[in-house]
Amino acid sequence: MISQHVFKLFCIAISLLSFSAIAGDIEGSKDNPLLERYPRSVIVHYNQRSDDEVWLLKSAIQTVNGGLRARTADLLIGDAEDISYRLPTSHTAEDAYRSFEASAVLLGGERIYQCQGRGCGSSVDWANEVFGYSMLYGPDRGQFYSLFQLPKQVDHDRYIAIYAVTRGNGKAYINLQFINGSIEERDVRWNGR
Repeated sequence: MISQHVFKLFCIAISLLSFSAIAGDIEGSKDNPLLERYPRSVIVHYNQRSDDEVWLLKSAIQTVNGGLRARTADLLIGDAEDISYRLPTSHTAEDAYRSFEASAVLLGGERIYQCQGRGCGSSVDWANEVFGYSMLYGPDRGQFYSLFQLPKQVDHDRYIAIYAVTRGNGKAYINLQFINGSIEERDVRWNGR
């Protein structure tokens, strides 16, 4: 009798722990103070890099002779913060994308490039090769991308890349990439990671 009671308590505890792990942001993650979090979204991927090469894509990704290529990109050396959010089921990737676009404009951002759907190239390439997070992969028709340049701060160029996608299972995700640094090369060809 006691063992059944202990077993039930154990099952309840595991359920609560599982629920709290699913419901919350991943450990060590945080929002960037420049943009307010989309309502009821959850951080599912977080990555910070310092003094790194960051490619700012300004054209669609294409497969050429078995390799990836973007016709136009800028190479920046600096810091990057990637934050991927899972959106609530009642909202679409496009809802969040449009909201973050409007916020970037309010920050004084100038749109450098944008694409939508198949005009961006392959979603799997954006997910794995550009942002390094496979959960951002979905049908090509369900993707949106914009690159904004923010007003310069001190000696640093500042950018926000916004990528949103609806996966085949209907779940929507958005990735925000905040980039600060100095442009090393402008309008060059990107040949994958």
